[in-house]
Amino acid sequence: MNALTIRKIPSKVEKVIRDKAVKEHVSLSKAVVEMLEASVLGKQKQHPLKYHDLDWIVGTNTEKQASAFSKYVTESRVIDQELWK
Repeated sequence: MNALTIRKIPSKVEKVIRDKAVKEHVSLSKAVVEMLEASVLGKQKQHPLKYHDLDWIVGTNTEKQASAFSKYVTESRVIDQELWK
């Protein structure tokens, strides 16, 4: 892979590059390459898929159902010391 030296990068552009590198925990070089690929080749970084399959059920429980579920979850988090000996 070839190396390039770029001079006189406008401060606003430099800030965007640095912000991207920090946000994505990558080097400045990697951030610049990703931005160039996106701009020149139309390649976008693939983000993980987000699923919304069960969105319809959120918030539909009654207070009684929510309380029973909360109680069950609390009980299921208790560690049985006898099992772990």
